[in-house]
Amino acid sequence: MKILNIHFKNINSLEGEHRVDFEQAPFTDTGVFAITGPNGAGKSSLLDVITLGLYGETFRFDRPAQHVLTRHTDAGFAVIEFSVGGSQYQSSWHVQRENGQFLPPVMQLKLMPDATLLADSPAQVCAKTTDITGMNFRNFTRSILLAQGDFAAFLSALDSERMDILEKIISTDIYADYKRDIATKADQAQQELQRLQHELAGITLLPPETQEAYAHDLIDFNEHWAELKDEHAELQQQQALLMDANALKRQANEQEQLLSLTQTQLEQIQQQLGQIHASPDVLSFKDDLERQHDKTHQLHQSKAQLEAMRQELQQLQQQLGDHASTAVTSKLSFAEQQQQLAELQQQSQQLSAASQSESLYVLNLAEQISSQQTALSELSGWLDAHTADAVLLTDFPEIGPLKKLRADLAECLGKHKAFTKQSQKTTTTANNNSSALNAEIQQHKTYQDKLAAYQAALEEMAKGYSVDDLDGLKLEQQERVKDFQSLYKIALRYQQLTENKRFFGLFKTQEPADYDADELSAELEKIRLEIKREENIKRVLEEAIVREGLMKKMAADKVHLVDGRPCPLCGALQHPYVKYPPALTNSKQALIDQKAKLRLLLEKAATTGRKITEAGTQAEKRQAKQQLLQKLRGDWLTLCNRLNAVSEIPDITQLSAMKQRLSQETAATGELANFVARYRSKQQGIAKLNALISKSLAKQAQLQSQTEQLGVNVLGLSAEQQALQDALTQCQQQEQALATTVLEQLTRLGEKMPAKGQEDALIDRLNARRQEYHGYAFKHKNLSEELAALTAKHTAS
Repeated sequence: MKILNIHFKNINSLEGEHRVDFEQAPFTDTGVFAITGPNGAGKSSLLDVITLGLYGETFRFDRPAQHVLTRHTDAGFAVIEFSVGGSQYQSSWHVQRENGQFLPPVMQLKLMPDATLLADSPAQVCAKTTDITGMNFRNFTRSILLAQGDFAAFLSALDSERMDILEKIISTDIYADYKRDIATKADQAQQELQRLQHELAGITLLPPETQEAYAHDLIDFNEHWAELKDEHAELQQQQALLMDANALKRQANEQEQLLSLTQTQLEQIQQQLGQIHASPDVLSFKDDLERQHDKTHQLHQSKAQLEAMRQELQQLQQQLGDHASTAVTSKLSFAEQQQQLAELQQQSQQLSAASQSESLYVLNLAEQISSQQTALSELSGWLDAHTADAVLLTDFPEIGPLKKLRADLAECLGKHKAFTKQSQKTTTTANNNSSALNAEIQQHKTYQDKLAAYQAALEEMAKGYSVDDLDGLKLEQQERVKDFQSLYKIALRYQQLTENKRFFGLFKTQEPADYDADELSAELEKIRLEIKREENIKRVLEEAIVREGLMKKMAADKVHLVDGRPCPLCGALQHPYVKYPPALTNSKQALIDQKAKLRLLLEKAATTGRKITEAGTQAEKRQAKQQLLQKLRGDWLTLCNRLNAVSEIPDITQLSAMKQRLSQETAATGELANFVARYRSKQQGIAKLNALISKSLAKQAQLQSQTEQLGVNVLGLSAEQQALQDALTQCQQQEQALATTVLEQLTRLGEKMPAKGQEDALIDRLNARRQEYHGYAFKHKNLSEELAALTAKHTAS
C-alpha cells in the first residue's frame, strides 16, 4: 500500500483547506522524510486525516467528528488517494454540523481514474478497504501508524518495562487470534478428512462378476441409446418432412386454385390464339392481305364512283334527249350551245376514265385469285403429307394421366417400403422393450435385496438411538473437546506465568533482583542524612575558600597591624592575626573532592529510589500475578470438576496428561462424527434405494405401457400396410392398361413410349405437332373462303 496524496479541510488546528501530494518534490526526491513542528502545529492531525479518510476513525478519539473538526467551523472532510497492487483508489470522509448538532458522516470509496463507485456508506467503505489493503483499522494503526505517546514511553522506559509496552503497542494478541483460528480450521479440516476416509472405507467395491455384468449392461444401454438417437433423428426428419409435406399440400391447394383460374383464362386465350398458332404461315401473306384489303377498298370505292357516273351518264343522256327536243322547239344562242357542248364532253371523258378503272379492277381480281389458288395448293400438299397428325386434334395421347399414374405408383412404392421399415423397427423396439422390462425387473429385485441389507445394517448401527440422539451426543462431545481445549489453555497460561516466559526473545534481559522495600527505604534515609552532612562540609569549605581569598587579598595590609595601634578596619588594639597567623590550606581541591563525593551520594540516593520504585512495581506485579494464578487455578479446577477429570489430572501443571486426554477426546469426537456420518450415509443410501425402487417401478410401468402400445401399433401397421398393398396393386394395373393404350396411340404417330421423367418432353413435342397441323388446316380453310369470295366478285364484275 502506498499513500499518494491527502486533501483535507478543518481538521483539528489545521483550519481551512489543505493538500499534501506525496508524488511531487521534495517527497519524491527522498525515500524517508520527517514531519516536524512545535506542539499543536498539526503533525498528528495529518495522521488523523489518513485514518479518517480510510476508516472514518482516529486512534485518539472514539467519536472523531466531535473532536477533530476545527472549532467554530460547520464542515470538514478528509480525502486520501492510495494505490495497492497497481490499482489506484480514492477514499473520502465528510462531516457537517447544523444547529450545533453533527450529521452522520458520509464516506465513499472510488476506483480511479474513472471514479467508479465501490462503496457509499461507512460500513461498506471500511469493509471494502479491509478487503483491498488486507488490514482493518486496528491492524492498520498497529502496523502503519504507531501512537507517539506509547512509542515515546517505550524509548524512555527501563529494560524490564519495554517488553510490556512493546506488546501493548503492536498488540501481539492478534497473532494469538490468528493462531487460534488456524488451529480451529486445521482441526475442522482433520475431522472432515477423517470423516471422508471413514466414508471411503465404508464403500464396498463391486465384485468383478457384477462389474463385468454392469459393463455388458452399459454396452447394451449405449447401443440401445445409439439406436434411440438414430430413431429420434429419423423421427425428427420424418416430422420435418411431414411439416414440409403439409406446407406443400397447402401450397398445392393454393396453386391448384390458382391453376384452375389460370386454366380458365388460358382456355380463353388459347381460343383467341389458336388460330394464330395454328396458321403460322399466314403471317407470310400478311403484307399481301393488307394490300389486298387496300385494293378491295379501292375497288369498292371505284365501283361506287362508277355506279355514280353511270347514273349521272343516264341523267346526261336524258338531258341530252331533252335538249335535242328543245332545240327543235326553242332557239338557243350560240354561246349557250357551246357551253352545253363543253359540259357534255367533260362528262364523256369522266365516263371513259371510270370504264378504264373498272377494267383495271377486274384484272387485279384475276391476279389475286391466281395467287390465292397457288397458296391453297401448297397448303393442301402439306396437309396431305401430315395426315397422321390429324388424329392429334381429336384423340391426343393420354401421356399426362400416364405420368400421374407413374408418380402415384412411385409414391405407393415409397410408402410401402417406409411402412415395411417402420413395421420392422416397431417389432425391434417391442423386443428391446421386453428385454429392458425383464432387466428392469431383475434390477428392481437387486434394489430390494440391497435395501433390506442397508436397513438391517442401519438397525444394528443405531442400537435404539435415533439420528437426533446421535447429533446430540456429537454436540455434547464437541463441547467436551472445547472444554478440554480451554482446560489445556488455562494450564498452559499458568505454566507461562510461573516460568516467566516472554513472547519476544529479542528483548530478553536479566531478571531484576528481588529488592526489600523496607531495607532500601532505611538505606535511602541514611544516604540522605549523609548527604546533609556532606552538604554542610561543602558549605564550610566554600566559606574557607572565601576566607582564604580575603587573607590573600589583605596580606599586603599586614604591616599596618601594630600592637597598641587600632586596626584600620575594626579599631581593635590587639591583633591576634599577627601573633597567630592561620595556616594556608588547599580548600579548593577539598571542595572539588567534596562535590564529587556529594554527587556520588546523590546518584546512590537516586539509584536507591529507583530500586524502591521497582520494588513497589515488582510487588504489585507479583500480587497481580498471584491473583491471576489463583484465578487460573480456580477456573481450571472448576472446569476439571465439571469434566470429571480430577482423578486423572490432579494438578494443573500436568500438561502432558491434559494434552493426552485432549487427544483422546478429540479422537473420540472424530470417531463419533465418523459414526454419525456413516449413519447418515446409510440413511442417504436407503433414501437413494427407495428413490431408485420408485423410479424402477415407474420405468417398469412405462415399459409395460410402451410394449402394449407397440403391440397395438404393429397390428395397426399391418392393416394399413395391407391397404397400401391393395392400392399399389390397383395402381400397377391402371398404369399397365393406360400404358398399352398410349403405346398404340404413339405407334400410329411414329413415336416411342417415353421413359420416366421424359413425358413432358414428348407432350411438348406432340403439342407442337398438333399446333402446327391445326395452323395449316386453319390457314387452308381461310384461303379457301377468301378464294371463293374473290371468285364471286370476279364473276359479278
